[in-house]
Order: sequence, then structure tokens, then C-alpha cells
Amino acid sequence: MLKQLFMLKCNLSMLRLTPLLALLALPIALTRLIFLHKRERPRGSLLSPSPEAIVLSVFPIAWFFGFLYYTEVPGVSLVVWTIVAASQGDHWVAALVCSVVYTRMGADVR
Repeated sequence: MLKQLFMLKCNLSMLRLTPLLALLALPIALTRLIFLHKRERPRGSLLSPSPEAIVLSVFPIAWFFGFLYYTEVPGVSLVVWTIVAASQGDHWVAALVCSVVYTRMGADVR
């Protein structure tokens, strides 16, 4: 049963997939956060990021650490999603995302 659960082998390309997915999710999360800050409704669909969010997500530090296997970019993405969920009143979702951040990045905090 565990073999089917963990059917993907741990290799360098799979390890780099985590920050890559976080880099792709960061503009979407930042778009939601920017529109919450401006108190406006997001324009377009959920998967179309704003130009400001794209500029913020390609900040050189995020892109540098995103192509190495570090947990900073997934941590930043999850923290942004936590803030967005809490700002929208979805406190259970925010707590679940925050627990993922704590369990995944908890070793860095301690």
C-alpha cells in the first residue's frame, strides 16, 4: 500500500518539482493578495495573474531560490495563501495551510 502511495521515485527532477510548482502558484496567490489589499474584485479568471503579481513573483531572490531545492519559495507561497484565506474569512482553510507550513518548514523554525 505504501509503495502505491509513494510511487514517484525521489530523484533530482522530482525534488525540483516542488519549488517549480510553488513558483507557478506564487503569481496566482499574489494576485489574490493584491486585490484583497486594494479591496477590489479580481479581474479575469482565477488562473490569470495580474501584471503586478508577475513582477513581484519574478523578484530575483525568489527565482534564484526557486531553481534550487530550498523551501523558501514553497514557504512564501503557502504563507501568502494563508493570508489570503484568513482575509477572506476562510479560517479553517488558513489553519490547514498554516499547519502545512509549520510541518513542512518547522525544522527551519526550531
